[in-house]
Amino acid sequence: MKWFRNLLGQGGRDSAEILRVLQSKFAHFLELLDHDNRIHALIGELEEKSRGDEEFDLAYVRERLGELRTEVGNMIEAMVAIGGETYETLRARYLDIRSNIELLLPRREPPKEEALTLTFDELGQHASPSGGNKCVQLGQIRARLDLPVPDGFAITGWACRQLLEANRLRDRIRERVAVIDIGSYARLEEAGREIRAMVAEATVPDDISTAVDLAVKALNERSGASAFSVRSSAVGEDTQFSFAGQYDTYLNVLPEDLMPRYRDVIASQFSPQALYYHLSLHREEFELTMGVGCVEMVDAKASGVIYTRDPIRPHEEVVLISTVLGLGEYVVDGTLMPDSIRVSRHTGQVLDTQIAHKPVKLSVDPGGGTVRREVEPEAQDRLSISDHDIQTLVDYAMKIERLYHCPQDIEWAMDQGGRIYILQARPLRVLESAPSLGPELKDLIPGGRRAGLLCPVGG
Repeated sequence: MKWFRNLLGQGGRDSAEILRVLQSKFAHFLELLDHDNRIHALIGELEEKSRGDEEFDLAYVRERLGELRTEVGNMIEAMVAIGGETYETLRARYLDIRSNIELLLPRREPPKEEALTLTFDELGQHASPSGGNKCVQLGQIRARLDLPVPDGFAITGWACRQLLEANRLRDRIRERVAVIDIGSYARLEEAGREIRAMVAEATVPDDISTAVDLAVKALNERSGASAFSVRSSAVGEDTQFSFAGQYDTYLNVLPEDLMPRYRDVIASQFSPQALYYHLSLHREEFELTMGVGCVEMVDAKASGVIYTRDPIRPHEEVVLISTVLGLGEYVVDGTLMPDSIRVSRHTGQVLDTQIAHKPVKLSVDPGGGTVRREVEPEAQDRLSISDHDIQTLVDYAMKIERLYHCPQDIEWAMDQGGRIYILQARPLRVLESAPSLGPELKDLIPGGRRAGLLCPVGG
């Protein structure tokens, strides 16, 4: 009530002016109460939906979140009007939270006309939805945290839209998707196969090919990159409403193979699994466009995944690191068991290490693609990374968690020179309460590891 004491202490003001100020403040106070009541009503409605049997879709969630954004924004303005500059910091915090919500649950809007390619630096400055979540997050990690991220660019959702329209595929695909019976895997598989064939046969328009060629040339001039990881970067990907490995990824792609792999990544949104997932959530807003990331390929000496919390026991305050020699795909497909490291979130102390036998590794092939190689005998049963690497990974991971205000699932790779790069970051799903393993189950799986650590971020 400092403003009230100041108001009464200003002897130069007459009673009528003081009354007008008080009336204005009281009006803003009533507005604040009104917005607060609406916010609680909306939260209550969402909580009731989450506990009940009534079905709802993402369109409903987005609509309610839009209402919440408006009410909270108006409530903050009322607080500023009452309390003055003391509450102005809430505006910046509100915008930060809104930005993070957009990354977790982006609005599905048709892509707007814009550049056919956007660099990670451009996406870090202006988070264009057309670049897709994966590329936007990498751009933000570069721009806002100054962490090492491979250079790259996105072939935007606008480019994908032009590709489909130039080949008259949008209406054909929508018509096919509209009649899919998602209760039949055979029908999903059949429809997906037909649509993927359409995309694979599509001709890439000259303006897209030219834009990509220029982006590749510029990237090569900036960083010397001559091979790429080509991976999906769809709207809504790498959020709480997507799953790892949802779309295809191609490693060590040479420039001359970029366009075929680009089409393959776009086609991967029509796999049976991806079709079922999206159509069961929001058939009425099924979006065909997809951004595709072209990322400087890291010739990995070691790679893996960091969970900034244990997804099974989040209360334990540990960071989990899984790591293998070479590229991380052998962890994704189950070829190898990774080394597993548990580290204190607070002290950085290594709490536990489990070293896996690693007879082989996946490496980049100078001619493009990847090649399986044997690991030197002395390194097969040695930890993939050093204590210094562990501390660097934990430091990077905690900075990313603080940026996005939630636990993170982070893919990383170390190049042959020992520099660690962040390849991907996404929200980590954690259990609200930890399940307990009975003595019978513990006896059945001695030495077993939870499956979550074996599945690094894919797609």
